[in-house]
Amino acid sequence: MSTDIRIHRFTEVTSTNDTIRQYITDPGCVGTVVAAERQTEGRGKLGRKWIQPDEHCSIMISAVVGTSRNIERFSEVSFVVGVAVYEFIKKTFETNPKIKWVNDIMLSGKKVCGILVETVNRGTATYAIAGIGINITQDSFPEELPNATSVFLETDRKYDVKVCEKILATTLFKTMEEYYEKGFDHIMDIYDRHLWGIGKEAEVVCTDRTVRGIILGTGKGGELLIKDSDGVTEVTAAEEIKVIY
Repeated sequence: MSTDIRIHRFTEVTSTNDTIRQYITDPGCVGTVVAAERQTEGRGKLGRKWIQPDEHCSIMISAVVGTSRNIERFSEVSFVVGVAVYEFIKKTFETNPKIKWVNDIMLSGKKVCGILVETVNRGTATYAIAGIGINITQDSFPEELPNATSVFLETDRKYDVKVCEKILATTLFKTMEEYYEKGFDHIMDIYDRHLWGIGKEAEVVCTDRTVRGIILGTGKGGELLIKDSDGVTEVTAAEEIKVIY
C-alpha cells in the first residue's frame, strides 16, 4: 500500500526537522514532508551546523516516515533512509554513490548528503522523522568544507531542486514500504553492498577511543565491524571515520 505524500514548501525555516513537528498529530501524518529553500538553524548529526552557501541550491526536506505502530526498532530507520537516498542519487543523477556509516552519502569520496533521523513522542505514540540535505547545484564550497561536493560538481549538470524533492520523497516512502514488507535484513543486504570504505583500512574516532583496522561491513543490528589487532570490534557510535589510503 503506497503512502499518501503531502509536501509543504517554505521559503525559509529555522530547521525542517523542527518545522515538521507541528504536523505530527496522529498516525495519519505519516507521509508529511516539509521542504525549505533556506534553513537558518539547520543541523546535522552530533549537533553540527548545516552550512548552505546559496538559497535553494540544496534539497532540504524532513519527512514523517513511520510510527511505533509499524516500527519496532527506531535505530533501524537511519539505515533505511540511507538506502533510500542512495537509490535516489544513483538513479536520478546516474552516479555511483556510496553510503558512509551510518548514513552520509558520498560521491567520489566526498560528502554530498547528510541525514538526521530523530524521534518525536505524541501521547502513547512515537514518530520517526528523517531530515535530508543534499547538495545539488553548488559550484564551490568554503575552505572549511574541503570534503564536500555537489551533484553539479560531480556530473556537470544542473537539476531542478523542486522536481528532485518530489522524486526523493517518493523513493523514501517506497523504501520504507520495502522495509516493512521484506525486513531489516533485506535493507542491510543492499546497504552493505554499497558501504563506503568496505575492505579498506580506516580510523574510526569514537567518544572514548579510536579504532583502527579494516572495515568488514555491518552486524545484525547495523553496528560497524572493524577487523583490528584485537579481532573484530563492533562500533555502535562514531564521531568520524577516515579511510587510510
